[in-house]
Amino acid sequence: MTKTIDLQRGVGLIEVLVAVLLMGTSLLAISALQVRSLQQNHEALIRTQANILAYDILERVRMASPMAPGALVLPVQDDMDDLAENLLPNGVVNLNCNAGRLCTITLTWSEFTRTEDDADQQASTFTYSTRL
Repeated sequence: MTKTIDLQRGVGLIEVLVAVLLMGTSLLAISALQVRSLQQNHEALIRTQANILAYDILERVRMASPMAPGALVLPVQDDMDDLAENLLPNGVVNLNCNAGRLCTITLTWSEFTRTEDDADQQASTFTYSTRL
């Protein structure tokens, strides 16, 4: 009877060790998923801000529409540069209106993505066109 007890000694400790390793690995995986989820939410926020900014700038151009087509860009230009710099990371905005009253706004900003080697920047672009 003592032989079987001696063979069983330490088995509970190994089971606990395996359980702790599995639990630790699971917690690391869950935390990695949470970090990635936060990154995706932030990128979605930036894209939403770009969409709202483009719509806001084009509404300002519509309010100035009684002016000549060449004058449309001037009153809005200062505000749109400031807004793009403040709302978007490395934000750049271009507004082009032609004689046919077609206005195109292009917003470009940087999105930071994590790769295996280092943090990398990718440029994202949003283009919106409307006829006044």
